[in-house]
Amino acid sequence: MKKLLFIMMFFPTLLFAQKGIETQIRIAYDYGIDADKNESFGIDFIVGYRLTEQFRLGAGSGISWCEHIFHDAYWLNYKYFSAYREPAAYVPLLINGKYNFFESSKSPYIAMDLGYTVYIPFSKAAENNKFGFMFYPCVGYDYSVGGCEVFTQIGYKYQQREYYSILGSYGNYSQLVLAVGFQF
Repeated sequence: MKKLLFIMMFFPTLLFAQKGIETQIRIAYDYGIDADKNESFGIDFIVGYRLTEQFRLGAGSGISWCEHIFHDAYWLNYKYFSAYREPAAYVPLLINGKYNFFESSKSPYIAMDLGYTVYIPFSKAAENNKFGFMFYPCVGYDYSVGGCEVFTQIGYKYQQREYYSILGSYGNYSQLVLAVGFQF
């Protein structure tokens, strides 16, 4: 696992000097907008190739931390139980497409990530989760700050998830994503 994290962190920086190749480091906060309210915080690394001045296609991965809900608050035999959550991490494996509206360093853009999520449980209770397909369309803005290429973006993330327990089943969830990052 340490080797995977090392490669994910430093491999993209080796490529940034190559013409046509762009590397992105994206830090994101994901806020649950459905009944489960799953929140997560993570970092993604994306390496892409500029096919045109306005369109880039790439691939990436990252790691995020989340506390997933395992049951809602409820009454049972006159006792109240609060929502139960367990921490976990997940690693998205994604394909990224990005289209800038202008051919300049300051430009609004639209982008989309499609991929699959690998789940890493931190407790026995969290092992019953199954993750899968991930879909993340977003809009953003590229700009320069002190000679550094920076971007901000907002988007919607859909994550396929299956979890079954004696208290019920929990499925797919949706999140509002706020992200900032750097491009090389």
